Amino acid sequence: MFLNKKTEEKHIAHDFTMRAPFASYRPVDYHGFEPFLRFKPEIDGYLAKLFAEEAVDEGNKDVVDALIHDVTAKAEQDLHHQKIEHTDKIHSFYNRRVGDKRAFERELEILNTALAQNEKELEAIEERHNVNKF
Repeated sequence: MFLNKKTEEKHIAHDFTMRAPFASYRPVDYHGFEPFLRFKPEIDGYLAKLFAEEAVDEGNKDVVDALIHDVTAKAEQDLHHQKIEHTDKIHSFYNRRVGDKRAFERELEILNTALAQNEKELEAIEERHNVNKF
């Protein structure tokens, strides 16, 4: 789950992916934004210098703040992009389900028509068989 900070809502961070064509689906975690995941050691180094009061001035503080905000904003954009992709995937599954259902219904109709025709032919053959007229 991830928390939407603006609305304080929790969202499930899983969507579905197809394991094999025409097979079952399984939930998949959202993946983390790689630069954001590698950012902790880098920012820890900057913060250690600032807390040790090495070269502490307003410019350095502003740069670190801007750096944190920039990487965080990019990570948030990446999560939003993944959400859009997963939503599109779910909609494509829905559209495929609707299309497959219509195709199967049409195929069933064609097969039922052929079955009815075959049953008529079978009746005619049985009648001829009963009177021995082929």
